[in-house]
Amino acid sequence: MMSSQDAPSWLRELVERAVEKCSFAREKFAKYAGGKVFAFEYSDLGVSYELEFGEDGSVRVHWSPTGRSRVTISAPSQVWDGIFSGKILPADAYVRKELTLKGDAESFMKAVSIVPDLITAYSAAKEELEKGVSVPVKAERFRYVNVCEAYADFTVNLRFEDIPESAVKAAKDQLLNILAATFAGARTKPAQILAETVRAWGDREESSVFGFNFKTSMRAAAFVNSCNAVNLDYDDHILTCHAGVSAVPTSLAVGEALDASGKEVLTAQIIGDEIEARIVQATWDSVIKGQVLSGPPHAIGAAAITARLMGLSKKETMEALGIAGSIACMPCVAGFFGPDSKHLVAGVPVVNGIVAAQLARNGFYGSYEIFESLPMPFSFPSVVAVPSTPDYTKLTKGLGERYLIEEIAHKPYAVCGYFTSTVDCLFEIIEKYDVKPDEVESVNILLPELSMNARWSETMGVDIETLRNRRYYVNLEFFVPYAVAMVLIDRELTAEQYKEEKYLNPKVHELMRRVTFSADPELTELTNKSKEGGLLLGSKVTVKLKDGREYHARVDKATGSPGKPFPIEEKFRREAGKHLSKSTVEEVIQLVERLESASVRELVELLTS
Repeated sequence: MMSSQDAPSWLRELVERAVEKCSFAREKFAKYAGGKVFAFEYSDLGVSYELEFGEDGSVRVHWSPTGRSRVTISAPSQVWDGIFSGKILPADAYVRKELTLKGDAESFMKAVSIVPDLITAYSAAKEELEKGVSVPVKAERFRYVNVCEAYADFTVNLRFEDIPESAVKAAKDQLLNILAATFAGARTKPAQILAETVRAWGDREESSVFGFNFKTSMRAAAFVNSCNAVNLDYDDHILTCHAGVSAVPTSLAVGEALDASGKEVLTAQIIGDEIEARIVQATWDSVIKGQVLSGPPHAIGAAAITARLMGLSKKETMEALGIAGSIACMPCVAGFFGPDSKHLVAGVPVVNGIVAAQLARNGFYGSYEIFESLPMPFSFPSVVAVPSTPDYTKLTKGLGERYLIEEIAHKPYAVCGYFTSTVDCLFEIIEKYDVKPDEVESVNILLPELSMNARWSETMGVDIETLRNRRYYVNLEFFVPYAVAMVLIDRELTAEQYKEEKYLNPKVHELMRRVTFSADPELTELTNKSKEGGLLLGSKVTVKLKDGREYHARVDKATGSPGKPFPIEEKFRREAGKHLSKSTVEEVIQLVERLESASVRELVELLTS
C-alpha cells in the first residue's frame, strides 16, 4: 500500500477533517469500538489507512499500518464517495460485491455499530470541502439513516391526511375482505380449538374475538383473529406478502383496547401493510415463497402498528422493531403444508410484534441494526430470504411515496392465490358450456413456475386415507386438483368446500385423479416480468369431456388482482351473514366506508352484536 505521502491530498484532508468531526459520537465510539483499530482501503488507489478508537471515544488516524487492525473494509473510491453522499447503502455495496470485509466476527459487529456515525462525520467533512465553508455536524441532516430508523420515522410521522385516497380505499377494502375471511375461518374446528384455548387463559378483557363474541387481551385477540383470517387462504396478498392477516387483526385488537379512532386504526393498518410488503419485496425471490415467507414480516408489521397506536416515540419504535425482528418466526414447510399449525403462520408473529412494542414502551432495548447486519448469516433479511440474497434497496424504496397497498390482490375464492386464475378459467368454461362433473374425462392445467411451489402440499398427503386419518384440510388449499374438483361439483369455492363431508367424499377424489398440472414457460415469463407491480399469476385450462369435446380458457390476470376487482361487499355478506343479522352486515359495510370519521369500538360493537 502507498505511504501517507503517496495518498491523494483530497483523501488525507477528507479523512482528517472527518476524524475531527467525530467528537459528537465519542460516547458511542467508546462503548462499541473502544480499543479497536479498523482499516479502510481505497482499492482502486492502493491506499489504506487505519482508525484507532480510544477507550475515551477519541479517534486517531494512522496512514502507516500499525498491524493492530482487526477489520478491513475495502471499496473503490467511487463507492466510498456514494456511501459518504448517502447515495449508496453499505449493505447494498456489500451484496453487489463492491465492498468487501475481512476480519473476525466480533470486531465486525463492533464496526457495524459505529458505521452510521462515521458516515455522518464523513458526509459533513465532504460537504465542507466541496463548499469551502465550515459545515457543522447535524445528525438530522447528515446521519446515515438505516432501515429501522426509516421504518420508525414512517410509523411515527405518517399523517392520515397525507395518504392518497386510493390507498385509503384499498385499506378499507382490505379491512372488509379480511373480516370476511376471519368469519369464514371462525366456523372451522381449528378455530374452535383456538378460541377455547385462549378463553381458558383468562386474560384481561380488552379486545374482541370475532365469530365467538368474547373478549381477551389485545395480543390474544389479535392472535385468534389472525389465525382465523389465514385459516382458509381466503385473504389477500401484495406480491406474495399476505399482510392483511396481520395488519387488520392487530390494528383492530390494539385499536379497540386503546379506544383509538377509525382514522388512527386505518393509518396504523396501512403502516403495517407498507412495511411488511417492502420486507417481502426485498426478500421474496427464494425457493420458499408465499405465506411461508410472510411470517417474520408479520412480527415487524405488528410491532409498527402497535407502536403507532400506543403513541411510542421514534426511539421506542426503533426498539420495538429491533425486538420484533430478533424474535421473528419462520415456519417449517412440514408444519405449514398440511396440519392445523399452518394457521399460526401470522398469529404467533403478531403476538411477538405486540409484545415487542409493549416491552419497548417500558424501556426494553432492541437492535437498531436488525436489518443491516449482513454479512452475518443470521441477520433478519438474510434469514427471511434464505436461500437467496435480499435486495436491500427495496426495504425502503418509495416508502411514504408509493403505496404498495394499492397493488393488493383480494381473494374471491378460498384457495391459494397461485390458483385463483385457474378457478377463473373453470368458471368461464362452466358458465359457457354448462359442464357437469360426470362428463369430464380430464382437466389439464398450465401454470407459472412460481405456482408450482405449492406442490409441497402433495408431500403432506392429499389422498382420502390420509385425510380420513388426520382430519385436516390445509394441504387441500394448496392442491389445485381439489379446487378443480370442488368447482366442478359445487360450482363454488368458499369455506363450505372444506368441510369433512366434502373432502372425504370419494367422488371428489375420483375427480381429482383426472386433473394434471405443469409449468408453462409463457406464463412463467409473464409472472417474472410482473414482480415490480401487481403480480400476474395466470393459468391455461383445458377440459376434455368423455365424448371427445374439449374446452379451453386462459386467464393472465386473476380476479381480485389490481385492475380486476370483484365485489368484496358480496363476499362479506356471504361470510359475515352466517354470524350477523342482515341489517348488521349492511351497517358494518356502511361504517367501514366512513371509518375515518368513526371510532373502532363502534365497528367492533357491530361485529360482535
